[in-house]
Formats: sequence, structure tokens, C-alpha cells
Amino acid sequence: MTDFGDGSDGELIFTTSVKSYGNMTGGGVDYSVSGNSLFLKPNRFYNFTDMTIGAGTIVRLNNLVTSGSVLYLRCTGTATIAGSIRLDPGYNSIAPGTYGSNTWNGIVGPSVANGGAGGDGDRGESGPGGTGGAQGFGYGGGGGGGGTDVDEPNAFGTGGNGGAGNNGTPVFGQGGTVSVQNGFFQWQNGGNGFNSAGAGGAATIAAYAGAGYAFSWGGDGGKYSLFIDADNGAVDDGALTVDGAAGGGGGGGAIAGIEGIHFYLWAVVINFTGAIVTSAASGGAGGDGGNGVILQEERDADAGGGGGGGGGGGGNAGNIKFTYAKLTDSGSKTMTGGTGGVRGNGGTGEGSTGDNGSAGVAGTNGSAGSFTGLEVNPPVQEWFGSGTDLLPLIKSADAVIINDDESVRVRHSSTTYAADLVSGTAPDASNLFIQTPKGTKAWRASGT
Repeated sequence: MTDFGDGSDGELIFTTSVKSYGNMTGGGVDYSVSGNSLFLKPNRFYNFTDMTIGAGTIVRLNNLVTSGSVLYLRCTGTATIAGSIRLDPGYNSIAPGTYGSNTWNGIVGPSVANGGAGGDGDRGESGPGGTGGAQGFGYGGGGGGGGTDVDEPNAFGTGGNGGAGNNGTPVFGQGGTVSVQNGFFQWQNGGNGFNSAGAGGAATIAAYAGAGYAFSWGGDGGKYSLFIDADNGAVDDGALTVDGAAGGGGGGGAIAGIEGIHFYLWAVVINFTGAIVTSAASGGAGGDGGNGVILQEERDADAGGGGGGGGGGGGNAGNIKFTYAKLTDSGSKTMTGGTGGVRGNGGTGEGSTGDNGSAGVAGTNGSAGSFTGLEVNPPVQEWFGSGTDLLPLIKSADAVIINDDESVRVRHSSTTYAADLVSGTAPDASNLFIQTPKGTKAWRASGT
């Protein structure tokens, strides 16, 4: 097998009018089809003789695949792409965040950029605000809940901590809930958030006169799968004379972006007039923290706002790589990284607001490279006499090797074309290979 493959999958023809799949097995084993869409699998070699992707058709990834690195196609002959290769998230089921990326055959998947951390909740005068969650796996951290304090009898509650970024089911922190009668006081800390969810705000209340019950509710945290903005705190005096404080919930951390998938194509002849898209998806926006609320009728109360949630990291786009002997390259290549999600803002409180979350980091754009071994042109053909066609030689080669220094060696069993193409050296029939060092007229390598 050469780097152009061994052709074991046969010839692939996928046009709007003709569909032939060579030696591949359908039903999702090697491929599946829906109308003019051909679904292939990443992280494996497809070895075709010739391949034709016609105009009006789409090649995309198998919908059951949730992670991957590269779609890798090899042809011993001609690869024609007049249709579309869509490896962007809208055309596959790759999971968000780093969970959708892996490494195969030394090729590292594009992955995603970091999400943003959640902001800390604001403290009441004595009641600490909760700590915002760290980003993780490209997901934003949840915001911390707001703390509360009532001066007399110095009753205070602590806001919960925001959940660290993760792809698990987000569980928001519940706000503290307390109720009292005349002559009593009570407080409850806010609950912690988990898996990017925001924390709950604390609740504190003290009643001094009247009949009935008074209530204080800290705000619940937000979560990206439902309501990402946190709830505000609330206080109801129930016709009593009270000092009450309710901290705001922490904003939910955002979902991560999704990577694009690399596209590698090796073919002796590449005719590319279609479109290839390896762009990524953007990270989500972090949720806003809830506002802290006080009801101050006798002495003094303080309530902090919840911290804002962190934005999701943008997905990194995949690269496009062609390796060939002869190339027509007039198609379009789109390799745009996803943007980082915007931060959530901290909620207002009595005195100061909760801290803002941090924005997610933008993903990187992909790059396209084209690399060729033998370029069929007169300076090369002169070594073999006029009219010599090098393509049959390459197609029937025992091996075509692109070395680490980007030189190319074609090894052939026949001595008919055997020659050493080191500049200034005459053909030598005893050499059973063609060597084209980087920098000779036979070599061309350019990034596109």
C-alpha cells in the first residue's frame, strides 16, 4: 500500500444520477445514503481507485458518530469533487466541547477553545457570596450565588458556589428559602450548582412585630439547558415588621462550541471544483446573575447579586490537506473557527453587583495545504525524453513516499523510468526510484 492507498474499496461514484459504492458495505458499516447525501465515518482510511463526488451531492459524517478527528480519503487514481464536503457541526452529530475531539493515526482533532469562568456572587455585609465555577472542557463555569445579612441579630447566609464547566446534566443551585413569625429570625445558604449551572442565592429574615409569617427566597441559579439567566431574590413581609434579604442566583455557564473535522485527500489526480466546509460552531452566551433584594423596615439588611455565567469556548475549525501529483483547485474552502460566547453580567445587589463572568475564547480558523510529489511538466519530462507521461508511472508505483523534509520518492519495479532527479545529475538506470528533492523543478508545495 502506498500513501495513495491500495484501492481496496474500489471506485466510488456518487452523483445525482449515478451511485456506485465499489467494494464498500452499506447500512452504516462503511457508508449510508439518504437521497443525495453520502454519510461516511471519520478516523479510518477509505481506499478508492477513483472517486467522483458530483455536483448537487453532499458528503457528510455518519449521524451516529459523536467524536472524531479527520475524514481521510485516498485514491490510487483520480478524485473528482464537484459537490460539497460538509464537515461542519450543522451536518454531523459531533458532541460539544473537548468531548467531540480525539486523536487518530497521529492526527489530533481540532477540539475547542476554553470557556470562561463564572463570576463570584456579591457578599452581603457579613454573608459571603459564592465562588464562580471554573471553565472545563470548553464549557463556561456557573456564577456564584449572592450572600445575605441582617444586622440584628447578625444573621447571615452564604451564596452557593457555581458549577465547574462540564457536559454532564446541569443542576442549578436552589436559593435559600426561610419563613419566620414575630420575634424569630432565620437564614439558609444557597445551594451549589453542578456541571456549569449557577448557584443559589442565600436567604435571611428577622421579624420584630405583627402576626403571621414573613418569607425570604434566594434566587435559583441558571443552567444552559433550560433558563440560563438566574432568578432574582424576593422578600415578603406578610404584614409583619421585618428586615429581610434575598441573594440573587448565579447565572448559568454556557455550552461549549463544536469543532469542525479535518479533511485529508490523497489522490494522484485531484479535480476540485466543489466546496469543502470544515468550520466550527460558536460557544454559547453565559447567563446573567440574579439581583439581590432587601426589605428593610426596622434596622439594616444586605443582599448580594449573583455572579454572571462564563461563556462557552468557540470550536476550532478543521484543516484541509490535498496531496497529489496533478491538481485542479478552483473550488471553495471554508474553515472558520467559532466565536467565544459572551459573558453573563453580574446581578445588582445592595451596595455592589455580582462579578461578571468571563467570555469564552474564540476558536481558531483552519488552514489549507496542498502538497505534490511529481509535477508533470517539461522540465521533468526532459529526463525521460519528449512525450513521456509520468502519470502512469506514478499510478503503477510500488510506493509513493512524502518524506519529513517534504521531498518525494517514487519507487518503481521497472527500470524503464528509473532516474535520480537530483539537479544536475544524469539518469542512472541502476536506481530503482525517482527522487525529487525539495527545491528542484519537479517539486511544488504551496499553502492555499
